[in-house]
Amino acid sequence: MSVRRFLGRIGSVLAGEPRFTEWVHRAGMVPTNAYYDRLAEQVCRKVLDEQSVVVDAGCHRGEVLKTMMKHAPGGRFLAFEPIPELFAELEQTFNDPRFSLHCLALGRKEGSAPFNLVESNPAYSGLVKRRYDRDGEIDRTITVQTARLDPIIDREKPGPVGLIKIDVEGGEYHVLEGARETLDRDRPFILFEHGPGGSDCYGIGPEDLYELLAVGHDYRIYRLADWLKRKPALEQASFCREFHHGWHYFYLAEPAESV
Repeated sequence: MSVRRFLGRIGSVLAGEPRFTEWVHRAGMVPTNAYYDRLAEQVCRKVLDEQSVVVDAGCHRGEVLKTMMKHAPGGRFLAFEPIPELFAELEQTFNDPRFSLHCLALGRKEGSAPFNLVESNPAYSGLVKRRYDRDGEIDRTITVQTARLDPIIDREKPGPVGLIKIDVEGGEYHVLEGARETLDRDRPFILFEHGPGGSDCYGIGPEDLYELLAVGHDYRIYRLADWLKRKPALEQASFCREFHHGWHYFYLAEPAESV
């Protein structure tokens, strides 16, 4: 067996170990997005069960949705993607009664709204134009439908929501505002992005998000690797430092009663 194949097998065995995932990221062997994807899968493995109900806000092409489906094969999945071309792809990929697909942007209001579509990098699209980290991005404005999560859950009655994943380029605070009843009733875990260049373009800072989750709904906020290693939750000051220094941008919120 070649050295490369041997190391690959070792990596496969250790892929579910958070310390190994963190080590390969720090060594520069795994890009940041792939690092977060690995940690998110480890979180899903721990918090989901066979029948879990999952919400994916900002589904994009469904990469994370596939991961969640892997760990809840008999579950229900509500996926939200406002970009029409990406939504059409999702309809083809997830043509299954387990999935409820919605071509709309989750937020705190019902209706329609202008949406900044970044044609050169669709993952940077959102209801508010975010700051770009490279030159030459090509964008245009389209109109999308918007909705709050709470009425959709009330209407579809999928069962208690176990996990909400939010990747909406800065609009996570508004998504959570539209899901207050779901948070209080079902107490789901929340995987969410929150970083400079996104949420601050909405006029939202880490203090606001911490207040909403930790104070308003009694959640604890963790770095993904810290939660997997059962390290303490972030205090407000440390969460704010994470944001302002750009150290991390993907987090897990856990209901306090689960701690």
